[in-house]
Amino acid sequence: MPLIPWDSFRNTDLWRRDLEKIFNEGFPEIGARPGFATPRIDVFETEHEVIASCEIPGLDKKEDLHIDVDENMLTISGT
Repeated sequence: MPLIPWDSFRNTDLWRRDLEKIFNEGFPEIGARPGFATPRIDVFETEHEVIASCEIPGLDKKEDLHIDVDENMLTISGT
């Protein structure tokens, strides 16, 4: 049986692929179905405003939706 020399950087390619997947697809939601925790959203800009249009299933009342903008970060949540 031939011996394979130890290469401490052997797994860096796997780490790189994992990091690329995280940055391209986002962090996986534990216990969530794909697309469940992150609804589809369209964001576009007009001359005077930025418009975000998204589907939020399961919310019956406008009061159940919370929208916050803080330092150019849009957060949409609901209960």
